[in-house]
Amino acid sequence: VVEDRDQPMTFPTAEQFPPMASYLADIPPATDPALQKDIYYQMVNQGNLNGTQFWISQRKYDPSCANEQLGLDEPQQWTLWNNSGAISHPFHIHQNPFQLLQESDRGSYTYPVWRDTLAIPKAKNTVAPNSDPLDSVNPWGSSKILYVAKEFTGLFVNHCHILGHEDRGMMHNTQSVCPDGQWGLTGPV
Repeated sequence: VVEDRDQPMTFPTAEQFPPMASYLADIPPATDPALQKDIYYQMVNQGNLNGTQFWISQRKYDPSCANEQLGLDEPQQWTLWNNSGAISHPFHIHQNPFQLLQESDRGSYTYPVWRDTLAIPKAKNTVAPNSDPLDSVNPWGSSKILYVAKEFTGLFVNHCHILGHEDRGMMHNTQSVCPDGQWGLTGPV
């Protein structure tokens, strides 16, 4: 009720909050090195308006190819890299949100942050797409995320959310499969 007089208000205590929705439980860490991937958002010939190329991990979008594969309920940790010193590519992935763990320009988060889009930090300077992302003089920008495919198998995409970059190749097909590697249907949510 809003009235013309002050109302004593306090922030709710932890006990007064409703329980966290089960689908927002933290994603478990991906401790298996096979489930830790580096994905490179790369601009080639940056600054050349007509000649700039947009890649992810040295590939332009190919609708006939799935570049990443995830098993249902199998968390993966991705390090997203950006070689541009001028643009923070907004990474977006369809189907499920992800948890942000770390950004090169902000450090680590005490608690993982739920996101569906993330601006991958810029590189210190614009660097060549085949350079060392961990170069101490010219490091790439990076973000670490946890992602887990839930409930649905099939194809979806991850891409730069700048339309001109996505349309010119900065998009990958991603697929989720059953734990045995087969395609299938899942039960009701």
